[in-house]
Amino acid sequence: MTLVELLEWDSSFFGFPIGRVKDEIRTGQVESAVREADERGIRCTYLLVPADDQALLDAAQKHGFLVRDVRVELDRAVAGHATALNGLRHADLQDLATLRPIARERFQRTRFFADPGFSAERCADLYVEWLSRALRGEPGWKALMTEDARGFIVCELNPQSSVGAIVLIGVATSATRQGLGSSLVSGAGSLFLDASLLKATVVTQGHNVAAQRLYQAHGYRISRVDYWLHRWMSH
Repeated sequence: MTLVELLEWDSSFFGFPIGRVKDEIRTGQVESAVREADERGIRCTYLLVPADDQALLDAAQKHGFLVRDVRVELDRAVAGHATALNGLRHADLQDLATLRPIARERFQRTRFFADPGFSAERCADLYVEWLSRALRGEPGWKALMTEDARGFIVCELNPQSSVGAIVLIGVATSATRQGLGSSLVSGAGSLFLDASLLKATVVTQGHNVAAQRLYQAHGYRISRVDYWLHRWMSH
């Protein structure tokens, strides 16, 4: 039985084999997962551990995994979500040059930047790439930006599951505490409603209290908390 999934996209982007331990992993299987990852030459392996599974967390750390992030997922029903596009417009690839600096500077406290195994330059490129996917018009991805180009939001719309996800939200450092984040979340609500979705979700970091308060002010509630751990092959 395979315990580790090779992540083709991540591997291609960072330039070396990256895998993820399957979510159904049990405490007693961690050692086998580590052995498998090493045998397959997987240089970095991700593991997502529910915050209430102390036994799995202990086993993972015993076998070389290090905590890199606290993942907080929030959700709410689309019904009743604030919806407004005032001061916003749809963004496309022509806006990439304008929005790229925000994408490069605003996500530097995520798990990739927290892990010295990844170069800071490539980590910044990662969020630009995610923004680009929406700007290129990839199916299911949408991006809105403020008319003054000081903020953007990227959403993924999934009609099959009726779920809309806020993937990225970025506001220029010079424009914080001016209500742009709230406007962008309301814009996401408009996208979700227009797509006839039923549920809205978003993920942020445990340390990002400001983001959690923003989403909670829009009716989102915490649905789960997990630890992201990374392990690097030691030879």
